[in-house]
Amino acid sequence: MTDPEYSIEVGVKTFTDCIKQAKVKDPFNTEDIYLALQGYNYGNGYISWAITNFGGYSKANAKVFSNMKCEELGVNGYGDPDYIDHVMRYVGLGFGNIRGEPNFENMKAWGMNNYYSQFGLYGQCTWFAWGRFYEIYGYSPGFTGNGNQCVDQLVAAHPHKFEKSNTPKAGAVFSGVGHNHVGIVIAWDGTNITIQEGNIDGKTNTFQEAKTDWQTKTYTLAQLNSIYKGVVFANPK
Repeated sequence: MTDPEYSIEVGVKTFTDCIKQAKVKDPFNTEDIYLALQGYNYGNGYISWAITNFGGYSKANAKVFSNMKCEELGVNGYGDPDYIDHVMRYVGLGFGNIRGEPNFENMKAWGMNNYYSQFGLYGQCTWFAWGRFYEIYGYSPGFTGNGNQCVDQLVAAHPHKFEKSNTPKAGAVFSGVGHNHVGIVIAWDGTNITIQEGNIDGKTNTFQEAKTDWQTKTYTLAQLNSIYKGVVFANPK
């Protein structure tokens, strides 16, 4: 191909096919996005092979596939087994793994960039929600108050990106209405809501203690409303 615009068009269509074949559900469906990306690099035959033999993408099976194709085709190299790492270093923080665990080595999210870290509030629900939001979106959520204020402050800070709702979306921030608390919504299927939240022990910790003072839990929306005496959400638009 010699026409740059045509090359980009074909590349986008090819990647779209990979996204569909990998059954990517939403922008936070990181595992299947990785599968689609590796399929884009190898050719989408990798996608069905990885699903059939391993249930999805892994760096290990990407290397297995490359070795298998090298032997099959009699070549010394096939694709890039480290393609995901090479792509993600450019995508950066705004493409965080919402379904994964916090990366407390990321000091931009958990260190002094975190508003609550500046006051030593490690382990507080606000500190945790601020850090996870930054990991996922790559920018400050803009909230600086108590947990029950965070949704309103986030929507006020980013009105073009978030909206207030009584029904969640994956990637939302939730605030308790009758209970001073905030957390992150990592999954929602219309009935069950999976959240990540900090401050399980109810106190401010050292940074080392705060690394273990969080949890991932699944409730029905009714249960979550009952626990926190009502919840509201700042949903990504």
